[in-house]
Amino acid sequence: MSEEKALVLIVDDNHDNIRVLGTALKSIDCKVSVAFNGQSALNIIENEVPNLILLDVMMPDISGFQVCEKLKSNPKTKDIEIIFITAAINVQEELRGLELGAMDYIHKPFSIPIVQAKVELYLERIRSKHELHLKNEALAEVYRLRND
Repeated sequence: MSEEKALVLIVDDNHDNIRVLGTALKSIDCKVSVAFNGQSALNIIENEVPNLILLDVMMPDISGFQVCEKLKSNPKTKDIEIIFITAAINVQEELRGLELGAMDYIHKPFSIPIVQAKVELYLERIRSKHELHLKNEALAEVYRLRND
C-alpha cells in the first residue's frame, strides 16, 4: 500500500452527500470509489478491497450496519477500516456501530475539515499498520533463516 494510493470507498444513497465527500477527499492523496447502496458496495468490494470505507448508516436496501457486519465476518474484508456517516445523534446507534467494528463516526451535516482530518488520520494509521506488518514478516524470515 505504501507505493500505491489508498482506496477510499464512499457509500451513501444520497448523491449530494457523495459529491460533498468526494470533493472533500480531492485534497487527500487517495483514490475514491463510490457506491449508492449497500449491495453495490459489497459488489465493488468483491473486485477491489478498499483501505477505508465512509459508510452511511441509513440506506434503503441494506443498512450500513448490515454491510459492516458482513465485512467484519469475512476474513478477506475484516480489516477494512470503516467510518460510519450518520445524521442521527443517538448514543445507542453509535455504540452499536463501534461494537460491530467501525472505527469512528462522521456526523451530517459534514464539516469538510473534520472529514479531511479523519480520513487522513485513518489512512496514516493504515499505512503504519502495513509497514509494521512488512517489518514483522522480514523479522520472521530473518529468525527462520537464523534457526536453519
